[in-house]
Amino acid sequence: MTSKVSRRRFLTAVGAGGAAVVAAVVTQRNGEIKQAPAAEKNQGRGYRLTEHVRRYYETAKV
Repeated sequence: MTSKVSRRRFLTAVGAGGAAVVAAVVTQRNGEIKQAPAAEKNQGRGYRLTEHVRRYYETAKV
């Protein structure tokens, strides 16, 4: 019975620790987001680096 209790406490601690790490990373990244410059008047087609693309790049960093 003690091994089940120990396993439960270990898994609970791992889950809580993982959640704390995720919260710390998200908080840090939110502080690093910079304001995008005003939208350019480029009406051409093709790739444009917009605010939502920049946000994606920030969240996709490994």
